[in-house]
Amino acid sequence: MSLTVRKRELCFTNLAEHRTLAMIGKSIRHYEILSKLGEGGMGEVYLARDGRLDREVAIKALPELYIEDSERLTRFEREAKILASLNHPNIGSIYGLEEDEGRRFLVLELVEGETLREWIARGPHPINDGLAIAFQIASALEAAHSKGIIHRDLKPANVQVTPQGQIKVLDFGLARPFGFESEPGSGDAVLPQASTLVPQLTLAGVLLGTAPYMSPEQSRGEAVDKRTDIWAFGCCLFEILTGHRAFEGPSFHDTLTLIRERQPQWDRVPAETPQRIRDLLRRCLSKQAQHRLHDIADARIELADALDPAVDAEPSSGDDAAGAKRRRSALSRLLSLAVAVSLGIAALLVGLEIFSRWQTRPDLAGGELSASRVVVAVFENQTGDPAPAWQSRAPTTSRVTRSNSTLKSPGTPTLGRPS
Repeated sequence: MSLTVRKRELCFTNLAEHRTLAMIGKSIRHYEILSKLGEGGMGEVYLARDGRLDREVAIKALPELYIEDSERLTRFEREAKILASLNHPNIGSIYGLEEDEGRRFLVLELVEGETLREWIARGPHPINDGLAIAFQIASALEAAHSKGIIHRDLKPANVQVTPQGQIKVLDFGLARPFGFESEPGSGDAVLPQASTLVPQLTLAGVLLGTAPYMSPEQSRGEAVDKRTDIWAFGCCLFEILTGHRAFEGPSFHDTLTLIRERQPQWDRVPAETPQRIRDLLRRCLSKQAQHRLHDIADARIELADALDPAVDAEPSSGDDAAGAKRRRSALSRLLSLAVAVSLGIAALLVGLEIFSRWQTRPDLAGGELSASRVVVAVFENQTGDPAPAWQSRAPTTSRVTRSNSTLKSPGTPTLGRPS
């Protein structure tokens, strides 16, 4: 690093420190500035107290260097409107857009905890903890995409993790609606790349750092859509699982070369990572946008399945959905066969029992029907005598016995039709 650049950096650092000291203790409307939380190319963030509602908030201010820059002011206001259009538990909320002494401020939800970058640095973490965080990031992106908004700057430094494990996606400073076209001279096609590269601005027009979360098309300055967010999500997921960035070279240009031409080190992914998550990673990090995961909602579904203990265990390597379906069909046929066999055995046992009883009863086995039987008959009165007419209205029963195939009805009169 040249001495001239070093002096410029020191000069800028002293200027930033002076601005910070000037802000601490200052009141903006009814917000008292307490301390500085951080800064980036798109703004400086301070901790403040809301005197009206007695709560702590985050104040994001456009750096003094750009308070007269109409393009920066336009982006600042666009960020406020985008945040106001989003209402999701995994996206930081906005409370208002204020102006004081000609300077614009965003009043934002203060999210306690640590950044995802800091959380990753404390690793390694259990796989499911990381997948739970990734699930929430996917849910936040899904909510933004459903409103026609792409983030364009998703990275662990822009994701806050609360002590309860809830995440909040922050910093929509580069976000914009789908299909937004940069106007000539707006610098919007260049600034998103530059702002994504570094956590801080060192001098007007001079940016340092890397771009490990930029999609290949974004790194080439091409038009981007929601698939750029899906790429960045894949980079975050890879880093969550491995503790390493998917793409990181010794210099800015080396990093861009890796993004465009090389694959991540897939062997860094922990062996216990579910196969569906490995497949998801590859689809998110496809270098061709048309081959990339189509919708972040698909990632959310895959992560939900991986986290749900009720979901069947995944097939081993080489198995597929068709194989699983065949196994279920075979099991169904086996159960049907078992039921049929059981019913057949039951029927056979009943038949044997009946046959056994038939053989052991002497009155049945010898062919002699010695037991009493009842004959039920209905008679028609054709004698002309009304006396026996009652017999034609009710069945007549008689007790009979059989001997040598001859039926006998002892003592029972028979009324028959005259021949």
